[in-house]
Order: sequence, then C-alpha cells, then structure tokens
Amino acid sequence: MRILDRYILSSMIKVFIGCILIFLMLYVIIDCFSHLDEILKQKTSLDLLFVYYLNFIPFIFVQVAPFACLLGCLYTLGILNRNNEIIAMRTSGLSILRITKTLIIFAILISVMVFLVNDKFVPQSEITKQEIKNKIKQGDVETKGKKQETIINLSIYGLKNRLFFINRFIVSENKMEGITILEQDETTNVRKKIVASEGRYLDGMWHFYECITYFYGKDGRLEGEPSYFPEQLMDIAESPKDFLKQRQ
Repeated sequence: MRILDRYILSSMIKVFIGCILIFLMLYVIIDCFSHLDEILKQKTSLDLLFVYYLNFIPFIFVQVAPFACLLGCLYTLGILNRNNEIIAMRTSGLSILRITKTLIIFAILISVMVFLVNDKFVPQSEITKQEIKNKIKQGDVETKGKKQETIINLSIYGLKNRLFFINRFIVSENKMEGITILEQDETTNVRKKIVASEGRYLDGMWHFYECITYFYGKDGRLEGEPSYFPEQLMDIAESPKDFLKQRQ
C-alpha cells in the first residue's frame, strides 16, 4: 500500500470508528432512559444489562455503518480539499478515480461486512435481546428459563413444498396448536390440506390429534371426502429445532 493510500485510509478509519462509537453511545443512552423506570422497578442487575446492550451492537452497526462510512468519506475529502492536497495530487498527475480508489474499496468492504453481520449475527442477537427485555418487563430475571416460551401465529415454508400455519407453538413442550398445512405441487397449486387441533413431537415423530386431510385436484376442487383421524403419525421431516431455526 502506498503512503498516499495509507494516509487517506487512516483518516477514513478514524472518522468511521468515531461515528460508530458515538452512535452506539447515543443508542444505548436513549434506550436506557426510555426503559429506566422498568430497570429501576425490577432492580435489574448490571450483568443482565451488559448482556442486553452487548446484543444491541450488531443491530446498531448495521443501522449506522452506512452513515458512518458516508461521513468518513465527506470528512476525509473535505480535509484534503481544505489543505489543497487534492490540487497537489491532481497536479502530480493522479486522476480522480485514483485519489478516491481507497475510499471506494473501503466502502465496498464495509458493505460486505454489513451484509454478513446482518445475516449471521443480527437475528440471534435480536432474539436474545427481546428475551431479556421481556424478562425485565415481567420481573422474572432470577427465574430464567422457567417460563414457557409461546410463539403466536408461526408461519413456515418447509420441505416438500409445504406451508405451515400454526396458531400457538409451545417451545418447551414441543407442542403445536391450531395447525394448518398446505402441500403444493411444482406449479404452487394446493393439492393437499391438513388441519389438526394439536401436534406433539414424540420419539422423533409428529403426532397430530383430531386431524382432517383434504385432497384437491388440478382444478383446485375438492376430491373425495375428507379423511378424519383422532390421532395420526405425520411424515414431517422438520423437528421443533427446524421450526425455530426457520423462524429466525
């Protein structure tokens, strides 16, 4: 890397990191003051608050990185222009593209980093952050994990072109309530519909109760009479962990 590139890059990185830290501090302060009454009321421990705001970092980075990158570019170019360094570079024969090449490469790397952080870290950190936030509101900090987690209105696209619509999914019991499954063909036409009042994951298999199955033809009309089973083993490859993973 040339001396000129290192000079431009160092200025850019300083401003970028400074903007990230400032925005991070502002986010934390605003969020802390907005929930200060709940934190004081529930006497939330500092360790729990540290974990909560630690999970805030990926989300904040994704939100503010573009602005920080833009401000860093403007500040760097402004300093170069104020000190007449851009004129000196142009006089020495450097093109505008050559002068800004370092900034462009840095912006591309930040864009890739934002994409990776948003894809790999943000979903899990948001789930953890929301769980801690709910525990602070409910005052259940000391009994972590004892309260059953219930997911309402869960919709999943599964294997074999299946659409799952679940009214309630009780995670700790591996239990689903109000189940509707639509099986589609290659042209996304519904060929089969399964409705069940309850489903339990036992011994690696899904057991559906009060299950009704409807079959449809290519024209979308119902074929034959619906099949009713008080209890039925279902050929569903997804486990409860798969449902939670797809939910993220």
